[in-house]
Amino acid sequence: MRVLCAAVTGPGHVYPVTAVARALANRGHEPILAFEERFRDLAAREGFPLAPLPSIEPADPAEFKPYDVSLAIARAYAPDVERIAPDAAVVDIITLGVALACEAAGVPFVTLSPHPLPYPSEDLAPFGAARAPGRTAWGLRRDARGRARQRIDLERGRDECNAARVALGLRTFDRLDVAWSREAILVATPEALEPPRSDWLAQARVVGPCLYEPSGPLPAMPAGDGPLVLIAASTAHTGDVAGDAVRAVRRLGVRAIVTVGAGPAPDSGGDGRIVVTGDAPHGALLARVDALVCNGGGGIVAGALAAGVPMVVVPGHGDQRENGWRVERSGAGIVARTQRELHRALKLVLRDESYRRAAARIAAEIATSDGPAEAAVAVERLEKQREAG
Repeated sequence: MRVLCAAVTGPGHVYPVTAVARALANRGHEPILAFEERFRDLAAREGFPLAPLPSIEPADPAEFKPYDVSLAIARAYAPDVERIAPDAAVVDIITLGVALACEAAGVPFVTLSPHPLPYPSEDLAPFGAARAPGRTAWGLRRDARGRARQRIDLERGRDECNAARVALGLRTFDRLDVAWSREAILVATPEALEPPRSDWLAQARVVGPCLYEPSGPLPAMPAGDGPLVLIAASTAHTGDVAGDAVRAVRRLGVRAIVTVGAGPAPDSGGDGRIVVTGDAPHGALLARVDALVCNGGGGIVAGALAAGVPMVVVPGHGDQRENGWRVERSGAGIVARTQRELHRALKLVLRDESYRRAAARIAAEIATSDGPAEAAVAVERLEKQREAG
């Protein structure tokens, strides 16, 4: 079976889809990657063909409209979908342009979410609010107002998505999840990060993390003994998380490895207990550290929990905030919003074994799942349904 595996933007979305592509290849299928051109080296390392996505930039960035861009991508990528002629597709949750192109070509697809399901629930606070649902009369009213505002945004998105669908000759829908697969939404997070809800989408299910990481050399380990902290700035981060975390580490007198990617390197003050590097294999590092400080991106959170590593989350935007709250709810970490909170949280996570025990419980849960394989089975199910229909 030929399967198109598509994701836009950075590693947080590309890597989980790559993990599923690997699982598909292991099951005898032929993955074709639909990533941006900058991921060509990744495709070459994996031995998968790359059918690069078009680069669509709005004429005026201030007038950026995601569904207009998605429509432009769908039209530009339609010849590639026709040429590849995939039997099915795995499409990242924000990669709507490829999802539309596949649907217009009659290619069935599953949606892969690398973070908790961002769909409103009467049982939860609004997604991104980063807090437990209200229990008092005031809290219930606050949640209701937040969900009402969220619903207005979702209805606007649905209408804009439907406009794009009309432009492609596709039927419209009233449902709010119109941008996602009607067959299967695969949520690639630990079960522990999905609180129970009575209004879960029928086509959605948690498959577990889809972890992937390119191989690479480990940096030199920091000098000395004592606890070791990994400080990992997200590819979509806000604020000086690395700098704040380094200052907290120096105050606590512990060791740290700081990965900054292409971001600015924090000042370590010449402290040999702090090693700053660009990119490094987080999975291998997480097997060696005692705690993690991160922004709360889905990939690093899932990787830390899979390794049983407790964490301090300094969140930026919506899904990072939601991930942080859910980690804190699970007992495996603490959310910090200021330098002072970060210092106190890191001190507590390193000294209170309850955080490590909670992370270890989630690691044991993750060890019983195989997110990429589950996703591959869901894709195979699409093909069987098409053959039966």
